[in-house]
Amino acid sequence: MNGRGKGHRRNISDWKNVDPKTAVERDAINIYTKFLCKDAATPVGLPEDMRLSVMVTKICPPDGGQLDPDCFKEAQEYVYSCLEKQYFPEFLRSEFHCKYQVDILTSGKVYLADVLYNESATSYLMEYLDQEGSVHMLHFWLAAGNFQQQLLMQQGQYDAQQAQDDAMVLYDKYFSLQAEHPLGFDFAIRCEIESNICREGGPLPNCFAAAMKRTFTTLETVFFPGFLSSQLYYKFLSELINSMKTESKIPPIPEEASKVKETPKPQKNTLLADGVKKLMESDMTIDPLQLDPDTLWKRSDPGDMTSFGMVDSMGQFVPGFEVDPESVKKRTASKFSLKKLVTKEEDKAKEQMALQIAQMIINDVTVQTKGSSSQARSPDQHPS
Repeated sequence: MNGRGKGHRRNISDWKNVDPKTAVERDAINIYTKFLCKDAATPVGLPEDMRLSVMVTKICPPDGGQLDPDCFKEAQEYVYSCLEKQYFPEFLRSEFHCKYQVDILTSGKVYLADVLYNESATSYLMEYLDQEGSVHMLHFWLAAGNFQQQLLMQQGQYDAQQAQDDAMVLYDKYFSLQAEHPLGFDFAIRCEIESNICREGGPLPNCFAAAMKRTFTTLETVFFPGFLSSQLYYKFLSELINSMKTESKIPPIPEEASKVKETPKPQKNTLLADGVKKLMESDMTIDPLQLDPDTLWKRSDPGDMTSFGMVDSMGQFVPGFEVDPESVKKRTASKFSLKKLVTKEEDKAKEQMALQIAQMIINDVTVQTKGSSSQARSPDQHPS
């Protein structure tokens, strides 16, 4: 037997004498080699003391002990903190987050939670529920969730009397017999909430858990399907797509395009009259050759030929042919257009997402049309 049967040895200075004997140890060393060691291929920027702690005390203990299952926990927490503080806020403001939201909200499998965890979408849902006369249900769910979150953040070290007072505000508004906005829960739910509020030591974070669950179910099954087919939802998706243009960074204006000559301002009001007078005095004879259709194709500049094409079933214009990009560059080299401020990739992405929304609307109308036609069929009409 040669030395290969005794295990694979690495040439990294920190653990060159380590001989992994199990699959777990090999995986740990591979992770360390790829992300944490000094000459790692994809380093995560771990501090030196933390890096040595992971290797020396947890992966390869000096006393020859077993590998610590939580050897990367400290490094994970450090990387997670960096992602959360440095990169995640920028991602939320980026075009990529907008694309992600559009993909989720036009996938055909949208859930109430997808909307409730989006502030902008929640505002549209509130407006829809207000039209339906049930916005108080969402108000309760949000207020009770905030009450629960506040108590959980204090980890049991909260003021019991203050928590009870806050819980009574919700109870008086939504559950009591004189409630301003009663939710319509039965006697059993109301008694359970009263017992939770009057608990010795103050209410627990899950004081309104049962009521929140029933409210969420009602919103999702009764009201949410109508919201997804409402004009408010389509308006939200449209504004979300339009926000991609404002969220993305606009490139600087090309230097050539910025050099636009200022046209001299007319000094007299007789400029238009002078132009008409010169036109009337000029030769108005029409050259018969210009009316010959056979000479059209011989012209050096055919003009804008992109208007030839067709409109597909989605209402999208499809050009009949691809224009030579070199000829387009020559024609537009001296012209300045706002389209130069938007890249082709952004145009294609926005167009694709707009098509997704259009397809979703068409599918929804098709389903409703089929349902209406089946209901309109007379019940006494049977196939022969």
